[in-house]
Amino acid sequence: MAVWAARSAQVIVGLGMLGALFLQVLIVVQSATEFGPPAGGYAVVTCAVLFFVCVESALICLLRLLSMASRGSIFHVRAFAWVNALMWSAVAAGAFVFAAAVIMAPLPDATGPAPGMILLMGVFGALCEGVALVVVVLRGLLVQAIASRREVADLRAELDEVI
Repeated sequence: MAVWAARSAQVIVGLGMLGALFLQVLIVVQSATEFGPPAGGYAVVTCAVLFFVCVESALICLLRLLSMASRGSIFHVRAFAWVNALMWSAVAAGAFVFAAAVIMAPLPDATGPAPGMILLMGVFGALCEGVALVVVVLRGLLVQAIASRREVADLRAELDEVI
């Protein structure tokens, strides 16, 4: 991966982290000061904050993977820890979205969201789980790439012995 591409991606991910942190603080401050106790209690706010924690942790994992890619060491066993953390962050983010939808769904019409909002939250939670599935597939490709790299190194060593 070109160094400029990795650095550009790291800047974009860093801006995404700042945006997620800003939204996290905004949600907490706004729910505590402006509105009083939100409908459904603070459980929905807690789910929202935990969702953004998952997003931030996924972005940190992505930054680490980008730095490994820029160094040319992405096809190493150390990448599995970051890929696994990225996958579980996406799974947890989807679970928190689903939890918030379940908490908000039975609220009365005056204080609860529109039914379409619950449907959108369900779709968004499913999209988060879809991201986790894509990461699982990419993890499998990483396993194959590392195995291929080891095989090439073994064959190269055999060839050097023969020559």
